[in-house]
Amino acid sequence: MPELRGGIVDAAPLVGSGSPPCGARGTVAHLSVTRRVWLPVGLTCTERSEAQRSRSMHARHKGSRGELMSTQHTGGLKPTRRTLVKGAAWSVPVVAIGASAAVADVQCSPNSCPPPPAFDFDNAYKNPGGSCESSCVPKQSYGVPVTLSNASSEDYYIQFTSYLIGTTSVGVHSITSDVLSCAAPGGCAVEACGDNAMMNAVCVPAGTASMRIYVTSGGYGSSPQTGQSIGWQWVRKSDCEVTDSGVAASAVSPPGLEC
Repeated sequence: MPELRGGIVDAAPLVGSGSPPCGARGTVAHLSVTRRVWLPVGLTCTERSEAQRSRSMHARHKGSRGELMSTQHTGGLKPTRRTLVKGAAWSVPVVAIGASAAVADVQCSPNSCPPPPAFDFDNAYKNPGGSCESSCVPKQSYGVPVTLSNASSEDYYIQFTSYLIGTTSVGVHSITSDVLSCAAPGGCAVEACGDNAMMNAVCVPAGTASMRIYVTSGGYGSSPQTGQSIGWQWVRKSDCEVTDSGVAASAVSPPGLEC
């Protein structure tokens, strides 16, 4: 007779028919052909058959969930697709929070960065039909006076990054101290800053109370009665950090000629 270990039959097969006769009240557990299971002693044939069928169905049901159970309780198997998708959904807010923090890092305390430029759209100008004879105001262009200040302790560049007449991009043609002599603005020297060539930029020295310049667009090809918008950004000269940026816009067509 096989040795009993804690109520479970040892792996060695039973001698003879392999199980006690049906209806007999045995004193050992029954050995399954495919796996070791144990049944209480003293079962009738019908009771034994029902118990075996119940255990067999339980084993098949457990096996069908094996992958999920193994994933949850062991570290050696790969996570299921459901687990990966669930993890990915939670990763998005983390990235968004990190991006917001990076933007906050370049915000300025009072007087540590220049204020936004002041665009004087009430005195904006345009050159319909080439009426203006100024060399820095192209035919059928728009323009606007801009006042700059820099109360910080560092030099800054103001760079004009776009110019639209209506919805058409025409670019920046010139930045001057006036539109008659077309003289270049004063201030500090403009140099390339990292990968930025600092085109269409003016250097505003530290402590500048007020500097007035004229920003003139490229030619449009006609003189429509439409608005304009100009993109700008402040760049700190010492480390090329963009500390502020924006777009100034007016829905009103310029009133007339400046020159």
